[in-house]
Formats: sequence, structure tokens, C-alpha cells
Amino acid sequence: MNKFDLLDHFDKYLSSLTPKSFTDFSERLLQKLYPQEDIEIKGSIKKNNHCIIAGSLCKPQFLPLEASIDSQSLINTDLVNFKKEIKGLSKFIYLTNNLHLSLSQEHQLELSERYKDFTIEIWNSNIIKQKLYQLSEPDLKYVISEFTM
Repeated sequence: MNKFDLLDHFDKYLSSLTPKSFTDFSERLLQKLYPQEDIEIKGSIKKNNHCIIAGSLCKPQFLPLEASIDSQSLINTDLVNFKKEIKGLSKFIYLTNNLHLSLSQEHQLELSERYKDFTIEIWNSNIIKQKLYQLSEPDLKYVISEFTM
């Protein structure tokens, strides 16, 4: 399979992942996007898995695809739970398989007032696919390795 064929099947690949395999996928993706960093996602898959890269806290957030999510509550809870980790950082990045995880403009404004010089990004499947397009074919195959076997 060439790079474009792999990316055409990405949504099917994403829907087949489990929380563990999504965390592994996220770690491989971050390793290829930030090759100069030593990346290992730490913590419990169910609670606090994360890594810190180039001034950003990255957190894989696997959610059932059909689930509706209270994004505001999830984000606010994580900001409290990761209070120590985010000191001195500029960004919190969620990597998620679920398109329903989002940040409303009102919530973003509220957070920007509370957390000066700190942003939150949500990399849903569309954003992740854009990131995958940036990779070379060998790197892409590495990131989605179990799909290419």
C-alpha cells in the first residue's frame, strides 16, 4: 500500500483501535512528528496518560466514536489533574479519535482569561490525518504499523 492508499483507509483504521492501541498509535505519531524528542507516553490509559514535548503536554484521549462528550468538563478536569505538569508549558494537546471532543469559543475565551499564554489544541481524526500527510511513506507505515501488516 502506498501512502495515499493508507490515508484513504485511515478512518477504518481509527475505528478499529482500542484505548491501548490508540495510545500506542499516538506515541508513534508524536515520535515521528517530533523526532528530536525522546517520547514515551506515561501514566494509566484510563486516567492520566500523557507526555511532555517541546513545551506542550500531549494527552491521548480515546473515546468511543459514537459517544457524546462533555468537552468542557473533561478539559477543566484535566487542567486541574495536570496542574503541576502544565506549569511553565505553553500548550495542552489532546489527540483523540472522536470528532465530538471540541472546544467552544466561549470555553476557549474563558480558559484564555484564566490561563494566560496557554493554549489548548484538540487533534481529532481530521487534524491527525493532516499530521499524517506530513510524514514520509516509511514514517507513515511505522505509525500505523498494525494496519499495514
